[in-house]
Amino acid sequence: MFLQDIKESGVADLDLLDRSKLLKRQRFLQELREQFRCRFRKEYLAQLVQRHGQKDCELKVGDIVLVGSDNLKRINWPIALVDELCTGRDGRARDVKIKTRTGILVRPVRKLYPLEVCSCTQDSTV
Repeated sequence: MFLQDIKESGVADLDLLDRSKLLKRQRFLQELREQFRCRFRKEYLAQLVQRHGQKDCELKVGDIVLVGSDNLKRINWPIALVDELCTGRDGRARDVKIKTRTGILVRPVRKLYPLEVCSCTQDSTV
């Protein structure tokens, strides 16, 4: 009963692994992470800024946005939640009260870039 063979779990024994293989794998994963971060910054964030200029989607309360800043790179822009829309004389939203993790701020609409998870996406059949 207790003398049965222990089945292997498929995980290699750490004593058998070579140090150079582990270092090589770590470098590979680090390079892969950096490539993904670079592609994310160049492709996705640039696409958000470009799509924002089309004006096909108005901001709504509850939307998740990136808060644009001239002092920070796009990858470091904070994420915020639209809390309240402040309309101008013409009835259009000019300023927005947003909630970030550091507090509540008021920012102009032109400096906010809605993420794809906002409620303004066209495909509501999902």
